[in-house]
Amino acid sequence: RLAAGAPRAGISIRFAVGAAAVEAVRNGEVDLALGRFGAQPDDIEPLRLGAEGYLLGARRGHPAVAAPLDLGGYLALEHLLVSFRGDFRGTADLALSRMGERRRISASVPMFLTAFALVRDSDLVVTAPARLLHAFAPAFGLEFRTLPFEIPEFDVQLLTARSRAAAEGRARFVSLVRAAWA
Repeated sequence: RLAAGAPRAGISIRFAVGAAAVEAVRNGEVDLALGRFGAQPDDIEPLRLGAEGYLLGARRGHPAVAAPLDLGGYLALEHLLVSFRGDFRGTADLALSRMGERRRISASVPMFLTAFALVRDSDLVVTAPARLLHAFAPAFGLEFRTLPFEIPEFDVQLLTARSRAAAEGRARFVSLVRAAWA
């Protein structure tokens, strides 16, 4: 879509999390940031693309996706956590702790595609954003299931600096990102 909508545009994708991503937009290092962000300073314009939920991903044929999964079954699985900072506690763990439950996390990696490759070749499972699993499960040979508990959805936002938000090329690219999300 980008090639058709902006044939002379070039994209460089960088990895930045939270405040670092906001600061990169703010000081002009990057034009846009896409992700999960909290409240923004006045000079940053957030555009809400939509809400995102979670699913459980596992390799094809894994017992976790062969039959309905209850909470006890989920907790008994070997979990791979995606944590940009290398933590061993994520969004699912916060939801579980509110229920007085805890899962076993066997490993943590910083990227979802890395997690999908590891899950494909093991008995590990991953709790991941639904949109990512829908997009990449076929390529990685994964299946997915709904979770046996509730994790609050999160907003996916596109950030740009207000001082540069109206630039023609940027506005066009933002409209392409919005269309791709829809």
